[in-house]
Amino acid sequence: MLFRSEQARTGTHAGTCGVCGQHTERGHAHTDILQKTTSNITVTFPHLTDTMCEYCVAMWDNGKANPYNRGLLAYRGKVYFPLIAANPELNTPERPTWANAIRDIDPALPRVCVINTDPKKRVWPRARITSGDAISILIHDNSRTISDNVNCSLSKLKETINFLEDVCTLGFSKASMEGSLFSILKQVKLVGFDKTQQLENKLKTLRLTPEFLPAVIVCQKREEL
Repeated sequence: MLFRSEQARTGTHAGTCGVCGQHTERGHAHTDILQKTTSNITVTFPHLTDTMCEYCVAMWDNGKANPYNRGLLAYRGKVYFPLIAANPELNTPERPTWANAIRDIDPALPRVCVINTDPKKRVWPRARITSGDAISILIHDNSRTISDNVNCSLSKLKETINFLEDVCTLGFSKASMEGSLFSILKQVKLVGFDKTQQLENKLKTLRLTPEFLPAVIVCQKREEL
């Protein structure tokens, strides 16, 4: 689902891929691809085989330069590499902002979602395929000490992103949304105490939901979208 391309690096090793579990006749022995380390063995090979298929090898190649080692949103036959920040020079149909990419998710389509703020090649094998309103997002963010799947409601996630972007547009930082809006007194004065208190009351509830973390990571000021 993640990678089906002529760019796949074919080999002659047959077997069950230790990463994705699919059978291959054109794979590689994993010892030819990876250094024999505990992290490679325990994190990458849940199927306990000595094989990597040609597709997983292609996704593993080139380290941090490989876009698959960064964030991705994959559907069957199509993969996007969204960016957190809006940038007119970098955003393309294949690289939208994460906020817009999530808003555009069709609940009926199976997808894989990885939000990765620190490119690592061992992250994507742990991602899960979901469909419907349930969405599992693999979040790897060292600054927030998380590297795990977060299970959300897609509809609630979209609503949370929209609300947080309203707050962003008023001039509040992500740090204040994660902590307290009243930590930025200058902005409280500009927005007004009563309005800030209303926003903070809603944030207190949202901070306890699984949707809050991915939403606060990807949200942007609306003027930047």
